[in-house]
Amino acid sequence: MAIPGKAEIRKEFLTKRNALAPDERARHSSLIRQRIFGHPSWRNASTILCYVSFGSEVETHTLIQEAL
Repeated sequence: MAIPGKAEIRKEFLTKRNALAPDERARHSSLIRQRIFGHPSWRNASTILCYVSFGSEVETHTLIQEAL
């Protein structure tokens, strides 16, 4: 049995992420956002960087709006 490479692993997780129902994805995004806002590094940061989500990625638009 061969060990999967990075490309295969990425493809597998993209397939799993795309298979999530929109409400499940929103729930996960909300939980992630809560964990970020509760993290000490976030609370102590003077500068933050964030990507703008696309497609089935963790939704970051709300996080960005709340951070601003």
